[in-house]
Amino acid sequence: MRRGRTFYFMKRLPRKISGGVSNRFLRLSLRTEFPLDAVVRAGSLLAVYEQKEPEIVDALKQNEISPSEAEALLKAILRKDLNRILQEQNSETALSDQEIDERIAALKAENQALRDAMKFKDWSLVQPALCAAGEKTSLPLPLPVSPALGRRAASLQRQINMAEMVVLNGEDIRLAAADLLPDAYKEDFDRFLKDEIMLSGAIESAVDNATSRDMARKIAATGEIALEFFGDIPLSTITTDKVKDLMFFIQRIPSLHGKKHGNNRFVHDREKATKREEVERADLHDASVRAKIEADETLALPEMRARLAERLIPRLTMTTVGHHLDRLHGIFRNPPIRALRIPRLRSCAMGRGGE
Repeated sequence: MRRGRTFYFMKRLPRKISGGVSNRFLRLSLRTEFPLDAVVRAGSLLAVYEQKEPEIVDALKQNEISPSEAEALLKAILRKDLNRILQEQNSETALSDQEIDERIAALKAENQALRDAMKFKDWSLVQPALCAAGEKTSLPLPLPVSPALGRRAASLQRQINMAEMVVLNGEDIRLAAADLLPDAYKEDFDRFLKDEIMLSGAIESAVDNATSRDMARKIAATGEIALEFFGDIPLSTITTDKVKDLMFFIQRIPSLHGKKHGNNRFVHDREKATKREEVERADLHDASVRAKIEADETLALPEMRARLAERLIPRLTMTTVGHHLDRLHGIFRNPPIRALRIPRLRSCAMGRGGE
């Protein structure tokens, strides 16, 4: 802009932050009329923005729940209740007629309450069960409960209650709950009752079955990054998009990650930074370096590029990222589950600092 008018900082917002609308910009006044001062202030703002943008996107993602995550939560609720009903069915102590009638009456009343709550989109009756399922599966439950998930949970709970009423009248739970089981478990009720395969269990199994000690160490390293990124979640909830997000995150890890904590054979208790912390520090360093170099108007473009190449923190190479992806394939295919389809991402390219 011309001298005498205020300069502005403008940055295109990603669709995730702009609510899915393209071509939206963040526009902030730099509060200066001097071009050189504006460049320095814009560089500082860019450094802060690039540091905070991943945190904002992560926070937005935490308020969403994918179809596979919703399915895992509902299966956890079903699994817990079916286990309880099976244990009560196999108990040596029989209920009296009065106790059975009282229990059936309570289940009918609960179903009526669930039906009434569904009319008014009140999910408070199923929220405790969903929260317990979230803790069991390490999946964050966005609150308030969404209408889609709340309705499915309420409907499932009513069906579980109806199956329990049939069992109280003498039917076997395997027959009473047959229609509630996912298609993959229709013929194997007992297999469904077992806990879901978690990411940590798959990593442990892959390490135990590694072909060599060196391969076991490498699989454990990949598993450690995946656990930090995802948390210990069911394997059934890890989708193609989630694997892509993990691979893009791995591309941003500094090449010297984990090698500056100061621990050795004599010192073992120094705090070790997480991979996410190392990425954030590297991104902040690179943004600051880029802002300083771009603010120097005496430098020609080739010289700027040369200095950036010298001063930016090196990240993991695509070859290393490909090795991590191969080992992730091995982790998913090791346990006795359906092999997950994971895309080949070696051809993907990302700018430095996660751009």
